[in-house]
Amino acid sequence: MAEAAKPTNAVSKEAIEAFLDRFEGLEDEALDIMMEAMRVCKDGPRAKQKELLDEIKAAGIRKKTFKALWKQRDYERKAREAISGLEDDDLDQMREFATAMAGTPMGDLISARLDEADFS
Repeated sequence: MAEAAKPTNAVSKEAIEAFLDRFEGLEDEALDIMMEAMRVCKDGPRAKQKELLDEIKAAGIRKKTFKALWKQRDYERKAREAISGLEDDDLDQMREFATAMAGTPMGDLISARLDEADFS
């Protein structure tokens, strides 16, 4: 059960408003940073990706086909990172699952990922 809230009678209205003002300032600062990062990303790598997609289209590759290939590659990269990040009991359990599912597409895939992972 959640702990009961402490009484706020001892905190003045001014103190609460000061906390709210400080929090608002930090929230605004965080939003400014995120907006700047979005602008830099949009004008940088995202713009270059758009140009690259134009090149890909000019090479005769359909955008939808290329994006499907990219999704598969990105998924594989993230899956490898997730498996490589396992340690101790989690790694042991994943090896047990791979053994239990041996001979299935998923079991074979996990075994292959475990074999190629760098656990150092």
